[in-house]
Amino acid sequence: MVDFDKVLDRIGHFGRYQALLYLMACFPILLNGMHFLAVVFVGDTPEHYCRVPGDLQPQNMERIYGTDTWNNVMNMTIPREKSDDGNMVYSQCERYTSPGDSTSKQPCDDGWIYSKDQYESTVVMTWDLVCDRKWMSRLNQAIFMMGVMSGAVVFGNLADRFGRRKIFIVCMVGECLSGIVNAFLPNYGAWLFFRFLVGFTSNGSYVVAFSYVMEIVGATRRTICGIFVQMWFAGGIMLLSLLAYFIRDWQMLQLAMTLPSVIVIGYWWFLPESPRWLLAQGQNEEAAELVSRYAEKNGVQLEPGFISESIELHGPKATKSEDQHSHRSYSLLDLVRTPNLRKRTLNVCFNWFVNSLVYYGLSLNTSNLGGDDYINSFISGAVELPAYVVTVILMERIGRQKTLSGSMVVGGIGCFCTVAVPLSRKDLIPIRTTLAMLGKFGISISFSVIYNYTAELYPTVIRSVAVGVGSMSARVAGIIAPFAIMIGDLWSPLPLLIFGVMSLVAGALALLLPDTMGKPLMQTIEEAEQLGKKTPENAENGKLDGVPATIS
Repeated sequence: MVDFDKVLDRIGHFGRYQALLYLMACFPILLNGMHFLAVVFVGDTPEHYCRVPGDLQPQNMERIYGTDTWNNVMNMTIPREKSDDGNMVYSQCERYTSPGDSTSKQPCDDGWIYSKDQYESTVVMTWDLVCDRKWMSRLNQAIFMMGVMSGAVVFGNLADRFGRRKIFIVCMVGECLSGIVNAFLPNYGAWLFFRFLVGFTSNGSYVVAFSYVMEIVGATRRTICGIFVQMWFAGGIMLLSLLAYFIRDWQMLQLAMTLPSVIVIGYWWFLPESPRWLLAQGQNEEAAELVSRYAEKNGVQLEPGFISESIELHGPKATKSEDQHSHRSYSLLDLVRTPNLRKRTLNVCFNWFVNSLVYYGLSLNTSNLGGDDYINSFISGAVELPAYVVTVILMERIGRQKTLSGSMVVGGIGCFCTVAVPLSRKDLIPIRTTLAMLGKFGISISFSVIYNYTAELYPTVIRSVAVGVGSMSARVAGIIAPFAIMIGDLWSPLPLLIFGVMSLVAGALALLLPDTMGKPLMQTIEEAEQLGKKTPENAENGKLDGVPATIS
């Protein structure tokens, strides 16, 4: 087997060819960022009031006779009720049975009229997902996250079995087709089903792309490349905000997010397989050919026999029984089969869960912060960019473990501070938004760390499935996040308090994970099981935490 880390020492940890493959793998993540947070605009709920029989519509009166007449008509047809901040507002779910008769009220049996000040149409407007049907609008993101969760496990496992390249292309074809169909469906049930498929395939491509990126670069560039993958996702959020500002119809916005994925289908003819995956599968000849291509594209002239010598560098030739063991199939059960990996997996999954709950809770809650939705969403994405730069610096200086723990604590503190600023004070909206973005800054750091950290905590043979299971845990939280925000209907600070407490707990548990800074990527289950164990044998052999403390 070729020792790919040693080969990369010779041909370059991040040469021209790896840079090209990196950009190709990251472009779909830009699209994923849009799909993941599309519900902020596609599924937003504008102001709405009961439709009243006849021509006596408040919106018609305002357009024809002016604001004063509109107010008079509203007072005649729509009752007032107390809002969360104590102000009296027009009801969105009831009307007077007869205009001017305040003694009798009824639900909006004749439907609703929606304000078009911000949107031409949303999913909520198309299918009247308000009032007693409001819970159905929350299914949008929950169903999407169910697809994301399923895709993480299914495609992570398939990528470990059949290769990164094939499964990546399959995911992108599925994402393109389901996204296009999603814009032209006649009913909400069908729309939810294809929304599930978009989540299923988009996260599959994300998980596979991330594993691919981590496997084609050398140890000295692995941290920065892995973290900057997240920048593409943040870029997707920012791009979504800009597109949504100019495209106010949800169907056209859906197409604008999806059609660029057609480009990725062409990768089939240009994107090679991951060399590490080929080596893990024993496909040494194909891997050797790919190593030669890397060297040629990077402008590196290899010495005759270099690759065959690299094979010898990996160690003595395996016996027949060892060879059979190395080529056995691996599954998600291998994540919990041994005691050390079992504890690590539970801890990692909990950290994924909390990261996702807080990340999506804060992202989906931007419209509740006050101020302009488009600006808040753009800032929510933009604040992640400096967070990732800080992540790279911290991971290389203080390690993965402390960075993950500390950033979770910062995220929790940001949530607590946001609660302290009353929503009723309009003059304090900038301060409230800034504090919420502080929480988003911290959780963005921890979310980017957990991706890299998980890939380094597990060996090549189960790396994709490990990232997939971690991502699945995150998506369970993503399913819960929209409903966690609904808890705010009972008491508005409650969601942020929950996010803050869970962030602090996860930050404490992260300190129990072994650090992987400066350690090479592991290849076998046995190496992963020894990671973090401090035994006399390891000390005598000059090892740190069971793995040689050298960067190869």
